[in-house]
This record gives sequence, C-alpha cells and structure tokens, in this order.
Amino acid sequence: LSEQNLSLKKNIKDLGRAGREEADEKKEKLRMENKSEIEKLKHASQSLQEKHAAEILGMKMRHSQECEGAQEVFKDKLCDQVNQHHTELNELKIKCEQDKCRTESDLGSQIDILQNEKNIVEECLRSSNETTKTLKESLGGDVGRLNALL
Repeated sequence: LSEQNLSLKKNIKDLGRAGREEADEKKEKLRMENKSEIEKLKHASQSLQEKHAAEILGMKMRHSQECEGAQEVFKDKLCDQVNQHHTELNELKIKCEQDKCRTESDLGSQIDILQNEKNIVEECLRSSNETTKTLKESLGGDVGRLNALL
C-alpha cells in the first residue's frame, strides 16, 4: 500500500507538474496573443489619430480659405463703397464749384444792375436839383414882380 501511495503521490506530482507546465504554456500563448492584439490596437489607434489629425488639418485649411475668401469679398465690397463715396464727393465738389461760380457771376450781374440803377437815380436827382433850382430862380423873379405889383 505504501508503494501504491508513493506511486500515487508521484503520479499526482507529475500530473501537477504537467498541469502547471500546460497552464504556463497556455498563459504564455495568451500573453503573446494579448501582446499581438495590443500592438494591433496601438497601430489602429495611431492610424485613427493620424486620420483625425489629417481631417482636422483639412478642416482648418478649408476654414482658413473660406475666411480668406470672405475677407476678400468684404474687402472688395468695402473698396467699391469707398470708391463710390470718393466719386460722389468729387461730383459734389465739382457741383459746389460750379454753383459758386454761378453765384459769383449772378452777384456780379446784380451789382452791375444796381450800379446802373444808382447812376440813373443820381442823374435823376441831379436833374431834379437843377430843375428845382431853375424853378426857384424863376419863381423868385415872379414873386418879386408880384410883390411889386401889389
């Protein structure tokens, strides 16, 4: 019985060693599979990061181009408005200059007309003064004769 116990113990030890070795082999195999999966996942993760980085860069470039395009359109519209305002301002300056010349010409004409009217009034006044003087002289003689008659 003792030999059988020893044999059984030896068989149990052998089975335990074989089980541990098999477990260690399975454990190593799983570790290697896990390591391979981890590498695959790292590669996939890196590929996704690169893809996302490329997409983000593309979006940034499109956004930048759209902004530049919008700025150009805005700048062009602003330049057009500024040019339009300059044109209108120049037209107003020309019109003001023309109106100023017309006003100066009209004032000059009115001054000439008023000067002529003044000359006519002065001539009438001189003539009236002479007539009044002549009438006074004439009446003065007549008054003297009337007094003599009376």
